[in-house]
Amino acid sequence: MDFFEEQERARSRTGWLIVLFSLAVCGTVMAIYAAMKLALQYAFGRPLLEQFWNRDLFWRVAANTVALIAAVSFFKIRALSASADSVVLGLGGQLLDPNTNDPHQRRLLNVVEEMAIASEFRCRRCTSFRTSRGSMLLRWASMLRARRSRSPTDASRCSPATSCRA
Repeated sequence: MDFFEEQERARSRTGWLIVLFSLAVCGTVMAIYAAMKLALQYAFGRPLLEQFWNRDLFWRVAANTVALIAAVSFFKIRALSASADSVVLGLGGQLLDPNTNDPHQRRLLNVVEEMAIASEFRCRRCTSFRTSRGSMLLRWASMLRARRSRSPTDASRCSPATSCRA
């Protein structure tokens, strides 16, 4: 796989995500405006289908909704970019003690340390997920890494029943 092709695909996907996010924000603004308009008409005892469009109310709702979405997005981006540990702990993971006596945790730590030695990386911390959501996330991430690391010729030789080795 060519690096530049993959980079171009990622850019086009990012463009589509931005378009879809913008459409979602517009839909959210419209839904909140409709709810506010109906609630105000009901509260003041006016007929519900009387003059639905109110420009002043729409722009107030739109500004407040966009400001709220921007603030929440900013804080979420800030929390996710803090560190990998914060992401893992936020998903329900737990840091493993390197001096543990639990045989299951010790086995996991040994496997991770062996993998780190084999790949010439330093293993700083090890985390474990107790929930199925976290383990599914780990399986998904490792599957993506395995797909990206294979060349097209390796992928054609491998089947799910066999292991691919370089």
